[in-house]
Amino acid sequence: MSRFYVLCAPGSEEGPAIYGKPSDKHRFGRATWDDSMEMEYHIHRDGTSRVIVRCHRQPLVIVMPSAKAVADFVWTWFLECLVSERVIRLFQDQRLSGFNTRPVTISRFRRRSKDNIGLQRLLELEVYGQGGPPHPDSGSKPLPEVDSLGLRRYSSYKNGLLVDEDTWDGNDFFKIEGWQKIIVTERVKELIESERLSNCLLVPVESMVWPARIPTPEEQLSGEIARDSMRNHFSDTDS
Repeated sequence: MSRFYVLCAPGSEEGPAIYGKPSDKHRFGRATWDDSMEMEYHIHRDGTSRVIVRCHRQPLVIVMPSAKAVADFVWTWFLECLVSERVIRLFQDQRLSGFNTRPVTISRFRRRSKDNIGLQRLLELEVYGQGGPPHPDSGSKPLPEVDSLGLRRYSSYKNGLLVDEDTWDGNDFFKIEGWQKIIVTERVKELIESERLSNCLLVPVESMVWPARIPTPEEQLSGEIARDSMRNHFSDTDS
């Protein structure tokens, strides 16, 4: 049986991490979008079964807190995962699969210093590996409604975000249907640990917990149904 891990940003309330420092959230901070960026959620398909969900079309332009915030991993407030060229070379040397990269432009630093010179270029990590639906034992089940992109929605996971190896495509980086969390294999975990890569957490999928402060998809759907019902009621009354 394979082991899988969620690769996430420090400070994420995903569950107990086996690697990484939650305090990196404050040490490195997060990148913000440049004012030139426009949010536009859409699905990118590359002619195969590969599907990438993005919240922007154009290449990413970001504002960094400072040059010292450029770690091995950089995360935006929309949780896009950015990595240095060094990290990509490590991934490529190990022949890790399931990802593409897109260029990232740093438009400016909120705090400038002489350290801004000679920085490594950042790349956006785009994960196209597919894990199929969540394993039934996770408790995450299809909901009757699709999201705004036409993608199937799933209820919250109760017993971790478990991977069904029968539907996983075998890539080292992948996502489970209905969820945008980056899931990685033991090979990726061992590389991150051996190279001591900074500003990331690894959480075993079986240890994933639903953050208490975030409404579950089923609660959101219930709220949407209630609002629609209320609108229809007043519409019928007005007519």
